[in-house]
Amino acid sequence: MDKPEIVVVAFGEHSGQGGGSFAGPKVKKVLEAYFAQKKAREAGTEPPKPTPAPATP
Repeated sequence: MDKPEIVVVAFGEHSGQGGGSFAGPKVKKVLEAYFAQKKAREAGTEPPKPTPAPATP
């Protein structure tokens, strides 16, 4: 890809899960929020408010 828009990196050191099962859902939420806000800006509407992530122990 010649002109990437966004790069997301997720680290989960000692998460006890496989990398994809730990990082995948978090990266998906970031990408969905980014592109939803971009779409709203391009349409001239108010971007959606992000949903706060639940606290982790």
